[in-house]
Amino acid sequence: MLTVQERAATRLVAPRPEHRVAVSGWGVPHLVAVALVLGAAVFCLAPPSDPDVWWHLRAGDLIRDTHALPDADPWSLGAAGREWVAHSWLAEVLLSLLHSALGLKGLVLFRAVAVGALLAALAVQAFRRTTPARALLVLALAVLATKGGWGERPQLLSFLLLIPTAQLVRSAVAGARSVWWVVPITYLWANLHGLWFLAPVLVALGALGAWTAEPAAAGVRVRALRARPFVLAAAAAAAAAALTPNGPVLLAQPFRVNGYAQFVSEWGPVDVHSVWGIGFFGMVLAFVWAYGKGSRPLGAYELTSVSFAIGLGLLYTRTVAPAAVLLVPLLAEALGRMPAPRRSGTFPPAFSAIALGTLLLLGTAGATVVLTQQPDLPPAAPVAATDALVDAVDGTPRVLNEYALGGWLLHFAPGARPAIDGRAEIYPVDFVADYLHAIRMVGDWEHTVEQLRPNSALLHPDTPLVNGLRDQLGWQVAYEDADWVVLVPPDATRP
Repeated sequence: MLTVQERAATRLVAPRPEHRVAVSGWGVPHLVAVALVLGAAVFCLAPPSDPDVWWHLRAGDLIRDTHALPDADPWSLGAAGREWVAHSWLAEVLLSLLHSALGLKGLVLFRAVAVGALLAALAVQAFRRTTPARALLVLALAVLATKGGWGERPQLLSFLLLIPTAQLVRSAVAGARSVWWVVPITYLWANLHGLWFLAPVLVALGALGAWTAEPAAAGVRVRALRARPFVLAAAAAAAAAALTPNGPVLLAQPFRVNGYAQFVSEWGPVDVHSVWGIGFFGMVLAFVWAYGKGSRPLGAYELTSVSFAIGLGLLYTRTVAPAAVLLVPLLAEALGRMPAPRRSGTFPPAFSAIALGTLLLLGTAGATVVLTQQPDLPPAAPVAATDALVDAVDGTPRVLNEYALGGWLLHFAPGARPAIDGRAEIYPVDFVADYLHAIRMVGDWEHTVEQLRPNSALLHPDTPLVNGLRDQLGWQVAYEDADWVVLVPPDATRP
C-alpha cells in the first residue's frame, strides 16, 4: 500500500487518464480520428514495397523448412558463411505462414492490420489524456511521424509492443502495476524484432521515476529501495532476451548497426522535410509549446522520458516511428495540463454509433475494392528481368545487384546468389563500402567485381556499373526494359 505522501508524489509522475473513450461522448474529432485510422489502414493495402520484406520472407521459409534458426549465411556472395543472427525469426515465421496461406495479399493484410491497430491504440492513448481536438492533433502528427515505419516488416510488431510496455512501466512507477510483467513481454519481443532492447531501457528509466517519486526528505536509502525493483527488472529483461533461441549473442546485436548507418538511408538522420520528419518535429514543437503553456509543472521522470523519446527520434530515420509512439501519451498529457478551451459539442450516442458503423462499413468496402483491384506487385517490380536473369546463365546465378534487390532475388530467384542484400549487419563493413563504390564505379571497382566472380548482373539502366561492365569488361545485355537491365559476361551466355 502506498502512503498518502507517495500517492501525492506519483500523481506528478504518471497522472491518471481524465477522459473515457466512450461512444456516448463522441464529437467531430473522434469521428475524424476513426476516419484517419481507417484511411491509413486502407492506404497500407497497396502492393508490397519494402525491399527487406523479401529476405524476411525467405528467412521464415528457411526456418519452417529446417525447424532451426540459421547461424551462418547460406545465400549471398559477400557474406557467405558469416555469422547471421536471425533476431526477427518469430515474426519471419509469421510472415511465411501468412504468405503460404494468402499469398502476397497476406503480407499486405499484415501491414494494414498492424498499422490500423497501432494508430487505433495511439488514438485511445491521446483521447484519454487531453481534450478531443488536441488529441486529434496528436494523432495526426503521430500518423505522419510513424509513416516511415509502415513497411511489411517485423518492426511493426515492435511498435505495437512498445505501447503496452511503456504504459506498464509508467503504471509501475505510479505503483499501479508490477514492473516484473516487462520480463515476459521482453522475452516475446526479443524473438520478434531487434527493438526489444527498448524494454529494459524503459524499465531503467522507470528507476529514475521511482527514485524521484519519493520526497527529498526520505533519504537515499528509501529512494534506493523504491528504485531497486526497476533495476532488477531491467537486468532480468535483458537476461530473458539472452535465454531466447538465439542465446546471449542477441545482446550484442543492438550495438552492431552503427557501423552500417553510413550505407543505409533509413539509418541516416531524419530529414525535416520528409513526411515523418514533419510529424516528429511537429510533436517536439507541440510539446515545447504545451510545456510553456501548461498550468502544472512536469516531473523529472516525465521530462526524462520526453528527452529520451526525442533523442531516440534524432538518432536515425528508422527510430523516428518508435520515438513518436513513446511521445504520443507524453504529448497528450502535456497538452492536458493546459487550460481547457470551451468544451465542444458531442453527438447523441445513437448518432455516434451510426456514424461509427458507417465509417467501418466504408472502410471495409474500400479495403475490399483495393484488395481486389490492386496488383500483387508494384508495376516496376523486376519480374520479367528476374526470369531473364535465371534463363541467361547455366547453373547458379551469381548476381551483381542493386542493394535493394538482394532480398527480392532471395525470394523470387531462390537459386540465385546475390552479392548483397538488406541484412547489412552480416556483411563486413569494408565489403559494403567497396561494393557500393563498385556500383558507382568509384575506386578499384574492377577488383571488387573480380573478387565476387559474378556471372550475371541485375541493375538499373542508369547505374554507372552498367556502362563499366558493358563497355570496359565486354559484358552483354541479356534483357532490358525501362527499369531494369540484365547483363552477363561473354562466357556465361547460353548457346
